Parts: sequence; structure tokens; C-alpha cells
Amino acid sequence: MANTWNGTPLDEVQFRRPDVIGWWGINENSIHAILRETPFFDPTSKNGLLWKQAEVHPPIWEMCTNRQAFETRLKQMNGVEYLIVGEPQPNTDPALGPDTGIWVIRKQDRRKRPPQADEITVLATYYMVGENMYQAPSVYDIVGNHLLSAMNSLTKFTQAAAPLPLYAPATGYTYFPPATAKSLAASQALTATSREASTAPTPAEIPPTATLEPTAQPTTSTLESKATTKDADPRAQKAFYESLHNMVLYGDEYMDENPLRGEPGNFTFSATKHHVRAKAEAAEAAKLKEAELARKLEEARLAAKATPFASAAAKKDEEEKTKKKVRDKIKKRRSKGLATNPSTPASPATPAA
Repeated sequence: MANTWNGTPLDEVQFRRPDVIGWWGINENSIHAILRETPFFDPTSKNGLLWKQAEVHPPIWEMCTNRQAFETRLKQMNGVEYLIVGEPQPNTDPALGPDTGIWVIRKQDRRKRPPQADEITVLATYYMVGENMYQAPSVYDIVGNHLLSAMNSLTKFTQAAAPLPLYAPATGYTYFPPATAKSLAASQALTATSREASTAPTPAEIPPTATLEPTAQPTTSTLESKATTKDADPRAQKAFYESLHNMVLYGDEYMDENPLRGEPGNFTFSATKHHVRAKAEAAEAAKLKEAELARKLEEARLAAKATPFASAAAKKDEEEKTKKKVRDKIKKRRSKGLATNPSTPASPATPAA
């Protein structure tokens, strides 16, 4: 069965057949007959086959016009079927009528699995309100419609907000245009009417009947440009000079740990995340090592400062040891000299026994 009717999706169709409703009326035994005349009906379903057989077999016709018997027969067969799953409910307000007048019909695929219960797969849902019949949209269509609406709204918002941010070195980012702006034409007019090396004529040099030339007459744009130059924010000039100074000093340096390279639209990182992490860890280890060395030097300095007497005693002991070694060497030399002197008589030899 096609999902469109006259080029329109079925879930967007409102179908109504006054002639069919006038012939059958609206009751529980005529809903299946009315559904048969709508574009939502599938002639190849079990309902369509039974209605086709009813055209030549009066007993089957009587069964098709009896809802209970008709649906009981449908439940005994395999295949696609249409069943009434919702009936009109009584209204709490009598002014609105005896009931709601809403019939709910479900299209489903039945698979017999004896002795187990039948396997039923819901394919579509339809509802009839008064004389109009509709197809209920699927959850996929509803969620997709809401998401599409949200995306359209976000797209319109981003398009409207994109040109709003303005950037200036003095004020940064702002969403409001500046109150005063010097136009290019005004600046050109100001440059043309003032010359650095020109001198103003004296009153004696100006003839009494002289008139101002059109180019020399002060125009409105010239006055506005002078006022704009006079009232300009000095922070803008200061920020501009500081930017130039920083560019000259630090033009080749980067403040980022992993600076970008390339051109706009094709930027890439200079190094990988692992390289940047290893570099940061090495720098941190070097800082810790320097801090440990400084701490040891400070401890040594404090220890030397706290024990001056111990250092002096150690120095004195070292001096005494040195003097003692010198005295011992002198004694050894003297004793050697006495042993080798020829004037000294030798001791008599002891006679052998």
C-alpha cells in the first residue's frame, strides 16, 4: 500500500466521505465498512479478502457487517488486519453530546504460534472523529519534526547574532557599536585642509574684498572631523602603541604551550599532546630540582652560621695535627743524623759465646 494519497502523505490527510457515512451510518458494525472506502485501507489485507468474498457469498456479507463476528474471524487468520481498539467514551458534560465520538483503529500483523500466544506487530494507528478519519503520526515523525523546528530556530538565532560582536583594542568585545566613529571622508577632509609646513597669512596680506574659495570654506564634515579628533578616547591610542611595542618585542614568541601554525582555515598544532605533557613534566622536574638544590644550600648556610665555635675547634685541631706531624719529621731527621756521625764511638761488639 502506498504511503501517499494524491501526492500527500497519509499522516497529513483528512478524509471524509459523507455519502458512505450517510449510507452506513456511524456505529460499531459500520466502522469497518467505512474504513474500506478510505485511502488508509489495504485491499490485500485479511479485511480486504473477506470483503471481496462477501460480494459473492451472503453469509460472509452478514459476518462482515457484524463487528464481533468479523473481528473473531480475523483473529483466527495470519496476516495484516484492521481491528477496532478504541470506542467512544461518555462525556462528563451533557452539552457536548452523549459520547466523544472517537473511534481508534489499529493496523497490525498477526503471526500464529500455537500453542503460544499470537505475535502481533503494530503497523499503524487511525482514528475517526465524527465523520473525519486521520492517520496518527509515528513517534519518529513527531520527534523529527520537533528537532527540525529547533534546528531552524537555532540557525536563525546564529545568523542574527553572528554580526553583533564588535572588537576594539581599548574596549575588547562588545555587542553595541561605539557612540562616535571617525569616518574616512572626514579624516581625508581634515588632512586636506591642514598642512604641516604652511603658514597663516597676516591680516595685511588679505585684501579687503577677498572672498574665501569654495575649497577653503570650513565645511560641516571638516568641523565634525575636528570635533571627533578632539574628543577621541586616548585609551585607543595607548592600546595601539602598546600593541605595536609588544609586537616588536615578542613577535616571535608564543604564550601557548602548544602554539598553532598554518593559515586561517587550516590551523594545526605544533606538537602532540604527549609531547606537550612530557615537556611540561620536564620543566616541572627541573623546577623541583632547582628548589631542592636551593634548599640544601640554605640548610648548609644556616648550619655553618649556627655552629661557628665548632668550626673554629675543628680548624684548631687540624692545625695541631699539622704541627705534630712537622715535629715528628724533625725528630726523625735528627735521630738519623746522630746514627751516621763518624766521631761517635761505636759500641763494642758482644763476644760470641
